[in-house]
Order: sequence, then structure tokens, then C-alpha cells
Amino acid sequence: MKINIEKLYIVHKATPYSSAKDVFSGKSITIQEFAKRLKRGFDPNMVEGIYPSKRSAQLIANKLLRKTGKSPLQRKVKEKRITKGYAVFSDSVMAKDKYFVTTPHSKVFATKKEAQVAVIKWEKKHGKKSNFKIMTYDSSKR
Repeated sequence: MKINIEKLYIVHKATPYSSAKDVFSGKSITIQEFAKRLKRGFDPNMVEGIYPSKRSAQLIANKLLRKTGKSPLQRKVKEKRITKGYAVFSDSVMAKDKYFVTTPHSKVFATKKEAQVAVIKWEKKHGKKSNFKIMTYDSSKR
């Protein structure tokens, strides 16, 4: 197997306080850049290993994170954005004006039940009864 010295991946030792980015950043480094880091005071004792491929470095980083009790590195899954559903409005918003509010809704709920649960959570957090309305909403009409 040929090793490309232009792309090496460094995995750092995991401590109880280190996050996933502290253990493995996912960025490649060259030998020259690594030598510069050592000259600037980089501690070589904190290096778990240097790997030629991103995949092998990721596997080792996941093992290290599991040992410390942290969740392993994962790809972020984009949450599907709902455009049609139910939105929560203040009681002063009329049904005919719901698409003309100054700020668009950041969260549109798929079901009315989800919107009701969000209102209940808000009421519990703030300790008072809310004056919210739940109305159908289509963000594409905005």
C-alpha cells in the first residue's frame, strides 16, 4: 500500500473532557505541517496515531470515544424540513394574516398533536398559560 505523504490523518488521545473534534478533526495534514506543529510546541505524547486514510483514522477515533463514554463520530443527518403542516401563532394573529407576519416560522409541525405538545412544553417552561393558536400553515405560500 502506497502512503500519500500529502494526506495524513492525526488521531489524538481521548481524555474524559475531549469532544469528538478534539480526538479527530477529519482534516488531512502533510509531513511538513506536522513538523511545524512539533516546532511550535505540539505535544507528541497526545498523538494516538497517524493514519494514511480518513476511514481508518475515523474507526480508531470512534473506538477511543466509546472508551471514554462519549458518542462516536457520526455523519450529521439533515432533518427533513416540513413545509406544510401546523404552526403556532399568538392569539393576536388573524387567520387571514398568518402569511403576512413579519418573521417566518422556524418550525412547522407535521401534526396538530406535535404543535400542541410544543405549546404545553412552553407553558411548563414559563409557568404560565399561553395565548397561542395552532393554525394550518404552508411555508411555500409566504
